[in-house]
Amino acid sequence: MDHPLRLSLCIPTCDRVDLLPTALESALRELALVPEGSVELFVSNNGTLDGTDEVIAAFRERFPALRSSRFERNMGFDANYLHCMEQARAEHVWILGDDDALAPGALVRMLAELEPDPDAVLCAVLACDRQLRPGSAQGWFEDPRQPSATFRLRGPGDLAAYYDAVAYQAGAFAFVSAAVIRRRRFLEAAAPWRERAAGSAYVHVWGMAAFLQAPAVLRYVADPLVLNRVGNDNLAVDDPWARGMHDLRAWRAVAENVIADPGVRASFCGVLRRNHQDAMVRKMRMGAGDDARRWEEGREHLLAVGFDPVWIAACDLAYRIYAMDLGVSPRLDPQRLCVADLGLAALGARRAAVWIPGGMGPLLEASPLLDALDRSGRFERVLAVVAPGCDELLDGFEVLEVDPVAFARDRSRQQAVIGQMRAFAPGLLVNADPSRGLAGDLVAASLRPPLALAFQGLPQGVDADLAATLDRSYGAKVPVGTPLEAALGLPPGSRGFWPGPGAREEAALLLEQAGWDPALTCAVRGDDPALLAHPALAEHLAGLAAEGFRFVGLGERRAFTAMDALLAPFGDRALNLCGALGQGTVAALAALCREP
Repeated sequence: MDHPLRLSLCIPTCDRVDLLPTALESALRELALVPEGSVELFVSNNGTLDGTDEVIAAFRERFPALRSSRFERNMGFDANYLHCMEQARAEHVWILGDDDALAPGALVRMLAELEPDPDAVLCAVLACDRQLRPGSAQGWFEDPRQPSATFRLRGPGDLAAYYDAVAYQAGAFAFVSAAVIRRRRFLEAAAPWRERAAGSAYVHVWGMAAFLQAPAVLRYVADPLVLNRVGNDNLAVDDPWARGMHDLRAWRAVAENVIADPGVRASFCGVLRRNHQDAMVRKMRMGAGDDARRWEEGREHLLAVGFDPVWIAACDLAYRIYAMDLGVSPRLDPQRLCVADLGLAALGARRAAVWIPGGMGPLLEASPLLDALDRSGRFERVLAVVAPGCDELLDGFEVLEVDPVAFARDRSRQQAVIGQMRAFAPGLLVNADPSRGLAGDLVAASLRPPLALAFQGLPQGVDADLAATLDRSYGAKVPVGTPLEAALGLPPGSRGFWPGPGAREEAALLLEQAGWDPALTCAVRGDDPALLAHPALAEHLAGLAAEGFRFVGLGERRAFTAMDALLAPFGDRALNLCGALGQGTVAALAALCREP
């Protein structure tokens, strides 16, 4: 008795007449174990004249229900895959590669997994040699012990978390043999992208990236249900650059065209990086060889999907030195590494220290660099060497407070600070002092880190010979005014401070006690008393007062009198707190309120 059709097992085939019989044999073996009519078998011949039709005919004699079709010419993988999806009759479709095979019990298990009616099922596989002799089980997650589980993807947060947990592209449905998919939903999701995906051999990834953006129930089966024949990727051996570009082009295109949410897009790209790991960069650099155009294209795609720019540049540098025997640039270049970066690349830039002289002003100028270092993901630890009192502005960073004047005059103080920094062992030291005061140069000369970066110029206050000696402590120097994060090849950082939780709570409490709305409160900084006396500022505040704003004066004690004069016209709608708050609370209040 026929049972309701629940699953279509489809095999798209092309030029695999020697391997196809194994796939079909496994299908017939498993079909004999499930209720008759519950699973159909369909084969699509992609225009081959190698005896594939005869193989299909022979298997139809043994299984008359086998359906098949044939293109007149090779239409490419994408067209053959979509054809299988369109010809399938069941609600769920399992596309089996013609060089793979079903594991014993695969169809019985899959029908059981379809009972709760998930939108898609992903299964582990058994990695096999070319003769399909089983090796080890292969799952798709960062946790190799990931058990069978149901993932309920209700929105971007869930989807990003799922991609973050995946270690292999197959986990993002790049390996067709490991996936069972709800047919109609896939075809609807893939429809807008069919033309764009044509020729990529990744139409299944385009479709599933769109498929999963709507709420979906995904079932993962940790038991291997497929025998996966590995080691037959000839392109990876013959042209590793082309093989890498095949994945990179498709993955980037899917991320940029299909995935709207930036967080999901980043997580999706992370799957590709974890799958190939840093070896992909080495292989593509070697595969590109002396062809500069090839390497530049590959490099651009590697950066676009988030590979570490330092690692990309290090591989390029190593290739140019050892394979091409080329000289390298003696200057720092954001696009490539130079001789000065060799030590940094070798250490992996795990720790960075930034020397920042003075108080809040210099710290604010250097804050984009600290932010860029922190967000780059390249540094396990970032140390900010700052003036006393600035620690309140640097929550989340390691801080070493140093008085630069006392440091320059007191040798014992110098030895103590240098000892602390030597114990920190920075791979990167940045002197963020544009005036090149003596203190930062003494530290650089004493530590001699793998890479030390400073602004161009000579240290002040010492004789010319010593100044020149100290200047040689830096492997790289940039013109004053150059964003230091750009000089290091880092994305732009944000300007600002990082007050601690205590300071943020105090700032919020002050406004709450005053009964003031932060959105209608203007924070006036008193760093420059002369500026507070400028008529234009008073006029501007009067305009804000007419819009309903209140004012809180912030800054050092020396600005109290000038701030009083500025805020006097606003009576109890203004509060002068100059000299009354710690720097962290000042920064937190400024962040909460509007600044003129």
